Amino acid sequence: MVRKTLFGLMIFCGHNSGQELVTDRPDQTESAVTVPFNSFQIETGFSFESAKENNSTTHTYSIAGSLFRYGLMNNFELRFGIGFLIENGKETKNNFDDLLLGCKMNFLSEEFGIMDLGLLVHTIVPLSPFIQPNTVQPELIVSGSKSLSENFSAGFNLGGFYSNRLETINYLYTGVLGVSLSEKTGAFIELFGEVSSSSSSNHNFDGGITCLITNTIQVDLSAGKTFDKFDSSWFISSGISIRYD
Repeated sequence: MVRKTLFGLMIFCGHNSGQELVTDRPDQTESAVTVPFNSFQIETGFSFESAKENNSTTHTYSIAGSLFRYGLMNNFELRFGIGFLIENGKETKNNFDDLLLGCKMNFLSEEFGIMDLGLLVHTIVPLSPFIQPNTVQPELIVSGSKSLSENFSAGFNLGGFYSNRLETINYLYTGVLGVSLSEKTGAFIELFGEVSSSSSSNHNFDGGITCLITNTIQVDLSAGKTFDKFDSSWFISSGISIRYD
């Protein structure tokens, strides 16, 4: 159910003299905002997923699933993601999660327009020896976000990726609503899923909280579940994001 094990949502928790910390976790929605020029941001965490289908239950642990983001220039960042998976089902499988290489471009700012808009271009390199064919997969995502009021914000993703295993294009979507609970804490609820012409679609929801420890450090906790009555998958995740200016 959880495709984005490595990886935001713009929840404004207070204001500081620098740019607000905007992360691509814990929600599934990639933010439209890039990290500041010459800044390096690490977003890492742990997740547990339980998937039950056809009377078979699989538990998957994502260990130190991490996204590294570097502001190469204003409104442009480089992205690198990696993690380690432990899958306990009919048999135990330990392997690295897919490698993510890519970039994000922010080409419209809410400060000068009606919303923030960004484009993410990724190459996903499968590292698991248990999944074939083991070839790279391109991914393209359009991301948008907008402040609805002083305390509420909304965001979305629309995009797709080519599945080499299914030999088809899978389309993905997310929609998220965030709220600032205080100067340091925020919360969100979200819908997300994938639509494919060659396999069954999946639709999910999740929610969570974030807490700003300092202007450049944030911790988070989230959980989610699928809508599919034949698939009782659910997950819980926790992590930390740190920016070095």
